[in-house]
Amino acid sequence: MKVGKKIFRAVFAVVFIAVAAAVGKVAFDAVYPKASDSVNEMADTERLGYITSDEVWSGEIRVAGDIIVPKGVKLIIKPGTKVLVAANKDAGNLMTIPFWLKKGIAKERDQYIHQGEPYRDEENHVTIWIEGFLNATGTRDNKILIKSGSPEPTRYDWNTFHIESGVVSYAEIRDYRAMDLKTGANLTNSELHNVGECPICIHDSTDILIENNWVHDSGHEVVDILRSSPTIINNRFGPSPRFKNPGGYKAGWGGIIVGSGFPTIKNNTIEGFDDAVSFFEKTSYDKLGEQVLMENAFRNNTENVVFNPNPD
Repeated sequence: MKVGKKIFRAVFAVVFIAVAAAVGKVAFDAVYPKASDSVNEMADTERLGYITSDEVWSGEIRVAGDIIVPKGVKLIIKPGTKVLVAANKDAGNLMTIPFWLKKGIAKERDQYIHQGEPYRDEENHVTIWIEGFLNATGTRDNKILIKSGSPEPTRYDWNTFHIESGVVSYAEIRDYRAMDLKTGANLTNSELHNVGECPICIHDSTDILIENNWVHDSGHEVVDILRSSPTIINNRFGPSPRFKNPGGYKAGWGGIIVGSGFPTIKNNTIEGFDDAVSFFEKTSYDKLGEQVLMENAFRNNTENVVFNPNPD
């Protein structure tokens, strides 16, 4: 293990500090309480807006605008369902955080938007926000697909997939900016790829399981951990091919970042990164660094486990 170079351009920018502020700005629970105990079956249809009664999706669901599932409401996605998210347009913008509404290409580092990246432009990009409970459970032979509806998707086609509580298993999820997993969320047996920012962001949360997934091809780090101690086992992380973002600056290259906390990182294959696992806090590094190095398989990384106290 070596002290890491400052290879990430503000990778440790807290992707979802702005998201936390959104909860105070959009009072989902108070404004849109659960409407009834009925379950609405939705198949081969278009969806957008607030979902205020339990809902089941199947067939092909076309998400035309922001989806918000308030606390107390369940969204169930059946095996084999295709969720096609509108690319670069939003028929009903519900997320109004000023920073998220910025447009254009960042000329320099701006909070969690890297130099050369497009801003979130939330007015024209869909967010799926699960404040209630998500059950997206496919099967090995009948997986769930959540992706851009564009025939030529990019990693910036839709924005945030926020899961306050729930289960995602046997799913392929792609073409989005960032996924925020909160306390009690489980992600298993799935593939996440073609991601603009952070495929898995875990901040200020507990009891999270990340198991048997393949996470690759990301514009930032593949996992970002802050003040959390998730269990991350038996996954494949990487490779994330080096590429130029729309502004012409380098992107990709980032593995797992442990900003703070004491996660269990074990029996994973981590490959194709500059720094495969970066610790930003010395107490976490001192306790876990050697263990992480011994208990995971590393392939084709510049450095495997590093302590990086001064990230860009």
